[in-house]
Amino acid sequence: MLFLPIAVLGLAHVTRHRAPRLTAAGILLTMWGFWGFHNVLALGYAAGTIAPRALGVDAAVRLNEAFLEHPGSVMGALVPHLVGSFLGLVLLVMAGWRGSTLPRVPLARLLAFLLWDFLLPLVGPLEAHLLLLVSFGWLGVHVARMSWREWSGTGDRGTY
Repeated sequence: MLFLPIAVLGLAHVTRHRAPRLTAAGILLTMWGFWGFHNVLALGYAAGTIAPRALGVDAAVRLNEAFLEHPGSVMGALVPHLVGSFLGLVLLVMAGWRGSTLPRVPLARLLAFLLWDFLLPLVGPLEAHLLLLVSFGWLGVHVARMSWREWSGTGDRGTY
């Protein structure tokens, strides 16, 4: 999770020249989604790790259920994560697809990850996040090997 914000910020930097509106909306939604995901992790840590030792297992289960029923935790964690991450990554993939600097196969795999993660069940030992890892790894290597002209979106060295 540490490298996901770095990956989407790098993707947004590359796509901002060809599709600035899609990139701006996509990066804002994605970062909002990552903020929600961190809230989901914090709630899970509190209910699953701290609460059983402090309150007992039965009370920890009730706490976890209360988190899921409380509108504050739903609107402050689940909705930002599910809506922001999904729509934001879709918009960033669309922005990358519009430009000609990113390969389309990892962008398509990134969309496949979203569809698999949100709509389909696990398939044996495979997990949807493997597609996310492969997609961002592929895009990361591609971005790292880009020329200055492709990376900056200009023809001039040292110009942003």
